[in-house]
Amino acid sequence: MLDLMKRWTFIVIVMNPFINGDVFKGHEEENVISFVENVMECRKVPGLALSVVKGNETWTRGFGFADIKSGRKVAHDTLFVIGSLGKAFTMTLLGNLIQNTSYTWDTKISDIDGLNLDFIDDEITREATLSDLLAHRTGLSSVNDYGFIAGYPAEADREFLSKRTKYIPKTLEFRNSFQYNNMMYMLLGHVTELLGRDSWDNLVTSRVFEPIGMLSSKVLLTSADVQQGNVAKPYILPEDQLEDGNYDIYRIVPLEPAGGILSNADDMARWIRFNLRNGSTEDGQQLLPDDLLQEAFKDQNMLPFGGAFVSQTTPRYPINDITKAYGYAWFTSTYRGFRRIWHSGGLFSYVSLLWLYPDEQLGVFANINGPGTVRDPGYALKAVLSYVSDILLSQTPWLNIETACSYPSPWVNSSFSIDTNPEPDNFTNDRLDDFVGKYGNELLPDITISVKERGSENEYLWLEMNRIKGELLLTADVNVFKFKMEDPWEYAIERVLAENLIITYPIEFTRSEDGVVESFNLTFSQKEIMKYRKNVMLVTEADISMSKRVQCSVVLLVSLHLIIHLL
Repeated sequence: MLDLMKRWTFIVIVMNPFINGDVFKGHEEENVISFVENVMECRKVPGLALSVVKGNETWTRGFGFADIKSGRKVAHDTLFVIGSLGKAFTMTLLGNLIQNTSYTWDTKISDIDGLNLDFIDDEITREATLSDLLAHRTGLSSVNDYGFIAGYPAEADREFLSKRTKYIPKTLEFRNSFQYNNMMYMLLGHVTELLGRDSWDNLVTSRVFEPIGMLSSKVLLTSADVQQGNVAKPYILPEDQLEDGNYDIYRIVPLEPAGGILSNADDMARWIRFNLRNGSTEDGQQLLPDDLLQEAFKDQNMLPFGGAFVSQTTPRYPINDITKAYGYAWFTSTYRGFRRIWHSGGLFSYVSLLWLYPDEQLGVFANINGPGTVRDPGYALKAVLSYVSDILLSQTPWLNIETACSYPSPWVNSSFSIDTNPEPDNFTNDRLDDFVGKYGNELLPDITISVKERGSENEYLWLEMNRIKGELLLTADVNVFKFKMEDPWEYAIERVLAENLIITYPIEFTRSEDGVVESFNLTFSQKEIMKYRKNVMLVTEADISMSKRVQCSVVLLVSLHLIIHLL
């Protein structure tokens, strides 16, 4: 009876909407609202959700539009895709499953029952631990991202891809480097499936969302999920005008453990409170053991100085914002001298950012649904979270209405000044038909190359890797081309660094002794060269047959279990 009453009390707590408590004082709330609305206008952000937690008090609010055409506005319960913020949910699920077992964060992957992974490097196969995958220190390439963006065939589930890990290139030193890798979190998702004897989708729902009270949050399974009536629709900004995004690209199976979760401002406030309470739920359940969470919040992998991790420091900036390391699914940092745990997330037009201040019992989260450009979304969210953090931390905001729109200027010039020295584009190639066909390898989706016409006399080669498409530009070498990604727009725009600078990917074909094209090498970066062979497929008929046999076996076992139970 007592357990029933406790459960009913918990349901009442999580079902009631948050009461916006005493988070802000005086005119702080209206200042925050004005600041956010100004940033959205100058950065052309269609919709934004904001969550603020201060001790036991919570403030959530929606801004702008979830659906411009219908006029539907963002509310505190409007769902957004949260991207890589989902990694912390997978870490939490894994920690929940390994408590009360012999497994720890330092358990070797090779010691996990039923996993049987092989990597390209014997040392990684032998020594890699759960913590190595959690902290992005395997040194393995992130080339699989192209597969997830392109879309894997239905048969290539987490179990299937876990058997292909030996084909992932090694690009950096094992345990002595930081290589952000979504594929490793997909593998961790598969580990939870083995430990929990259920799909990651069901486990993260029953063991994380529901106990925390995140009853609106769900797993992004199909592209149709972003078109539901309670979801903020994605928007892009071609030609400086907001337009509907491409809904078909929001299927990232089987990458969901790395970034496939939909949530809203209210649920993310609950998630913040859960982490600030050291892994404890509203009703006092220790969902993630405190010692495991504190390990996740520690410096597990020091970051290189450069790229996305350049810190904002004095004297260039008026404040110090220093990111120094990666923990387990969280970055560790300091903001204006305060310890901060944070992570960002992005999936095409959806961009999110979450900052935790554990020592001050503060947390801030924001999510937007556009405009789908490279730099503005990140600057918009950093401006908003910086301003709100300053208020919560009783600091004078270093950004104002004007600088929030110019940021990172006037402190840093964000424009590119690169001399591209483009090669002349008057090359010719009268052997285009040689390269037409289907190609495949063991790790990424199959590629089809065909000939297209531009006008009546201009033919060119076109490459398709499911959703990823683009032209093969000619070079001086008849067997060498440059792949220029053009579709989907949301991903192609990420490949554009400046107005006249587009990243292209070298692709070099090889021929047999009698001159027949047999394969090609596609270079995604200087160290990520993937070989594709003609008439080879990622998923073979044998794979499909095996998958059907496994499904039949599972159905048979479930049926027998039900029969025995009924008897």
